[in-house]
Amino acid sequence: MFVLLVVLPIVLTIWLLIYAAHKATHVVGRCKKCGYDLRDLGDRRACPECGFPFTVNRRGDVIS
Repeated sequence: MFVLLVVLPIVLTIWLLIYAAHKATHVVGRCKKCGYDLRDLGDRRACPECGFPFTVNRRGDVIS
């Protein structure tokens, strides 16, 4: 019972904080896999750091 009332909420809170921080790092123009800045790469369609493929929309924004 102690685990359900005390430990489980703490573990879930820590997991949610880590998950939110991880999701916040994926910004437009960055590689989803490694976070490398993909803007201004010209005609390349893969991350030069890790090789993860990406596309560019009509406005020129990088979409991983």
